[in-house]
Amino acid sequence: MFARKVLRFSRLLAVLAIVAAAGLCPPPAFPTAAAQSPAFADVPSGHWAADAINSLAEVGVLKGVGSGRFQPDRTMTRAEYLTALLRCRGFDPAAQAPVDQALGGSGPGTGSSVFTDVPPDAWYRPYAVLALRLGITEGAGRGRLRPDDPVTREETAAQAVRALGWTSRALGLTWSQAVSILKARFTDWESISAAERPYVAVAVRDGLVAGYPDGTFAPQATSTRAEVAVVLARVRQASPPPTRTASSPAFTYRRKMTLVATAYGPNAVDNYPWGADLCYLGYHLREGIVAVDPKVIPLGTHLYVEGYGYAVAADTGGAIVGDRIDLLLNKPRSEVQDFGIQRLTVYVVD
Repeated sequence: MFARKVLRFSRLLAVLAIVAAAGLCPPPAFPTAAAQSPAFADVPSGHWAADAINSLAEVGVLKGVGSGRFQPDRTMTRAEYLTALLRCRGFDPAAQAPVDQALGGSGPGTGSSVFTDVPPDAWYRPYAVLALRLGITEGAGRGRLRPDDPVTREETAAQAVRALGWTSRALGLTWSQAVSILKARFTDWESISAAERPYVAVAVRDGLVAGYPDGTFAPQATSTRAEVAVVLARVRQASPPPTRTASSPAFTYRRKMTLVATAYGPNAVDNYPWGADLCYLGYHLREGIVAVDPKVIPLGTHLYVEGYGYAVAADTGGAIVGDRIDLLLNKPRSEVQDFGIQRLTVYVVD
């Protein structure tokens, strides 16, 4: 009897060690797997991530790979992660398409920027367009996304923070505070990219991700589809998308306001003193970047602007004070000035 108890306890410890090693322990509070029908044949009710996978599949955040399978132990690609992350947050390409030339619509500018290695017919293209527009990713450099590359643990954490609109939390950390959070938890904290350390620190501090039992974070290691599912479940718990009603617009939002809108272009005059390439948050200038008063709308907040579409509050300006917003249009300065001054409804998504 004692031997059987020891064996059962040893097996329990082994399971807990596997889950902790994934950096995902404890699991989110979902309905028990026994109360849910398995969404995929290869994710049985006893799988350590079954609750997260089944719950996210039920609301359309996660999709299978065909033939009723999920492949929980396969690494998740960057394209798969960004698509699931935007679905998790309630960002809908269908709401952007009517006002965006990049998605077949017509808007005040030339349309969202598109990664050069994302084909026009790629299944994930609308989500890649939105992820770039919203500042969730800057890609892999040189205008590329490298969509089929496995997403790393560092990317998983940092992009989750940005998708939640928590950039202001990362900006609120001093360099030493971010280092202190990471250094207290991980022996390999210096392996985390310097630019991403504040974002990973927020993700760790606020319960989105964790480290391995040996005290490492392994920022450049890849994540399995099961591991990412648990992170996404935590994202959804941290900020559930508002319920959409029959009278709601074709997107979810938390509040709306009327702001005085102007426009600026990607040139050194309009974007003084940051130059013709980067905005205040360091993102490359592109449509979707808007300047706000951070006292009114925190930097990193995601918005939906009437006639313009999804946007991220990523820039500031000396004249942008109070109920003002400045929309970036990818046009020559002379054409940008034709936008004039308009009063627009702005929906706060985060």
